[in-house]
Amino acid sequence: MNIKQWFNKTVGAWSAHRFGLKNDWVDFLATRSVTTHLLLSGGLNFIIWLLAILIFYRAEQSLLIIHYNILFGIDWVASKPTIFWLPGIGLIVFVMNTVLSWWASKYDDLSTHLLLGGAVVVNLFLLLAITTIWSINYINLVR
Repeated sequence: MNIKQWFNKTVGAWSAHRFGLKNDWVDFLATRSVTTHLLLSGGLNFIIWLLAILIFYRAEQSLLIIHYNILFGIDWVASKPTIFWLPGIGLIVFVMNTVLSWWASKYDDLSTHLLLGGAVVVNLFLLLAITTIWSINYINLVR
């Protein structure tokens, strides 16, 4: 069963054609820049999820160092499941910006690109944050 058959079976061809949702999403996803933004942001979020799972299962203690300050040292320690907040926030931003940019694509192309670019930037910063958490917890720089 391909995607089109699944969509027609689940949502129903009548409601999709009646409200025009199916054609709008297909037109939205057919744009090369939109597809590039979505693949980039989705790929970054996938990498963030993989790193969070790796950090979660590799942690030997029940606590992780979440933040380190060069002046005061460790200033935020949290339980292991806290690491899943980062990819969760990235996923929420990704989905919200995708839906908002689909809605905005009917009216303006600039806002579509700004929203999708914003999702990429947020996921880049979250990737930076989770790699920092990885390095704080698992890379021993003191010899």
